[in-house]
Amino acid sequence: MTPEGATYQQYIELTRDNILKELEGLPEEALNWPLGIPETNTLYVSAFHAAGTLAFSTIVTVGQGTLERNRDAEFRSSGNLASLKERWRLTVEGSRGVLDKLSVEDFNAPRVQMMGNTRRESTVREVLVNVLSHINVHLGHIQLAKQLWEDKAKK
Repeated sequence: MTPEGATYQQYIELTRDNILKELEGLPEEALNWPLGIPETNTLYVSAFHAAGTLAFSTIVTVGQGTLERNRDAEFRSSGNLASLKERWRLTVEGSRGVLDKLSVEDFNAPRVQMMGNTRRESTVREVLVNVLSHINVHLGHIQLAKQLWEDKAKK
C-alpha cells in the first residue's frame, strides 16, 4: 500500500473505531430508538449507512468493483452492535483491499461519484476525501443522537 493509501486507511479505521466506541455499551433499544425529530436517523441507521457509503465509495467508485447495495433500505435498518461491528469489519476489509492495489498515480485517476443525486467527475483522491468527510458527519450525528438518548434516559 502506498503511503497515501495507508493514510486514508488509517482515517477509515479511526472513524470506524470512533463510531463503534460511541455505540459500545448502549442497549439495543438505544441503537434503534427513533429520535422523534423529522428527517433524523437512529444510531443504528447512521452507523449502518456510514459503512454502506464507505463501502460503495471505495469498492465501487474507487476500485471500480461491484457491490450489492440498497441505499434506501439502509435508512430502514435496525439491529444490534454485533451486526454493526460485522458490517464495519467487512467494509474496512473491502476498503483495504482496494487501497492496497492503488499506485501513486492512481490517486489522480478520474472517477464519477454520486453526491446526492448529482454525478460529479472527481479524482480517486477527491472521492476518498469526500467519503471520509461524509462518514465523519455521520459520526457527529451519532454523537448528538447518543446525547439525546442519554438525556432521555436521565428523565
